[in-house]
Amino acid sequence: MKNTTKTLTYSGLMAALTFISTSILSFPSPFTGGYIHIGDALVLSSGVVLGKKNGALAAGIGSALADIYLGYASWALPTFIIKALMAYVIGYMFEDLGNFKKTGFITAFYSFLWVGFGFLVRGLIASNRIVDATQDLITEEVIANETELLSTVLSTQNIILAIALLLPLALFIVFGMSRFKPSIAMHFNKISAFIVAGSVMVILYYGTYGVMYGNWIIPVFSIPANMVQFAFGLTLATLMLPITLRFQLPKEEA
Repeated sequence: MKNTTKTLTYSGLMAALTFISTSILSFPSPFTGGYIHIGDALVLSSGVVLGKKNGALAAGIGSALADIYLGYASWALPTFIIKALMAYVIGYMFEDLGNFKKTGFITAFYSFLWVGFGFLVRGLIASNRIVDATQDLITEEVIANETELLSTVLSTQNIILAIALLLPLALFIVFGMSRFKPSIAMHFNKISAFIVAGSVMVILYYGTYGVMYGNWIIPVFSIPANMVQFAFGLTLATLMLPITLRFQLPKEEA
């Protein structure tokens, strides 16, 4: 009973902190009609403290409630799923940080996912099958014309592709070094877990927008903002690790 009460208390607290950090400290994102925030730090921390299942529920509920509170109710369900999946990834990887084989496999999967995503976006932009729904951006004077939009989209996509190729390479180099130094390995496993979770968020939000609105150009603008948002969240979550690890529930409770 005591363990159940502790788990419920921690879960409620993390859900509340996720809601507050997402809804209060948020700023509008003009290209997607959404917002950017620092709530990802608490989403990641939910996975660290509560484990994969309870962490997923706390992160998903807190983030979905923030969407509803800020007037983005149509995004509540996708947000719940995406944020819950982020926390689940963290909980799954943090429950066995000493398993370098598992971390290596997940890092490899993440690398192929990012590379595939980069080429997929390039292919969508290069094809003539993209739905043209950019008039609203022109009307609102966010961009001057379609040529400017396409130019910005292409440059943004090139940045995404560069990251898709360089970041996995950097991770594999560090992973190779970590096999010879356990202290580096543990730090690598933690950071790798955060990066994988962030990749899931960026890719799934892009895909969700495309499916919901039938436009694959506009959500490209959200990718850099999502990556900056997540980078800040990753940094904050990393700085919070000495605290969150102290409150981490035992595996049998999580």
